[in-house]
Amino acid sequence: GQWKEDMYEGQGKCTTFNPDGSIEEEYEGQWKANKAEGQGKQTKFKPDGSKEEYEGQWKEDMYEGQGKCTTFKPDGSKEEYEGQWIKGVFQSE
Repeated sequence: GQWKEDMYEGQGKCTTFNPDGSIEEEYEGQWKANKAEGQGKQTKFKPDGSKEEYEGQWKEDMYEGQGKCTTFKPDGSKEEYEGQWIKGVFQSE
């Protein structure tokens, strides 16, 4: 991705790994001053086998604005929240 003054800036992708080498988290999208900012997609892989995906707007590393969060559970079911987010919290109607 892009860098500015030794920080993530612009468009890019970051993947973090667990100690066993498995992927813990991936983020691909816009960055500002080393934080997710703007449009992006994050996938988190949980130890229980579930997976959480968020795609939408970000501000200072938090879900902010319009976005969709889907949790895929090990039993095949899923939960979805789509709409407005403020500081990482879904705003229900």
